Amino acid sequence: MATRRTFLQDTAAVGAGLLMTNAHSADAAENAGYVDKLTDADGKYAAAPLPYAYDALEPVIDARTVELHFNFHHKPAVAAANKAEEALARACDTNDFALVKHHEKELAFQLSSHILHTVSLIHI
Repeated sequence: MATRRTFLQDTAAVGAGLLMTNAHSADAAENAGYVDKLTDADGKYAAAPLPYAYDALEPVIDARTVELHFNFHHKPAVAAANKAEEALARACDTNDFALVKHHEKELAFQLSSHILHTVSLIHI
């Protein structure tokens, strides 16, 4: 079980990483002419619409694969990141830290997937 100290240290490290990622990602997006947003107006993680048609990558990647990847891989990762963040907030509010390590790992995995998918859109 995580102690309060390790929980705070881990949370601070993740927060610092997110701040650095957001700053770098924003600069790269502006330079590419594509506005990538990891979050919506409410601060929840959100998958922006693809900046191109599903068939834009053919013949290398067919339209159906792009559609499936976006709708059944990227978007669910965003939903899972939001769910994990909400679970961590609930744990803090209720002082129930039994599953914090699980939710931290889930947030790290799903949010990194969202970040990498969003950043990769800039370079296509």
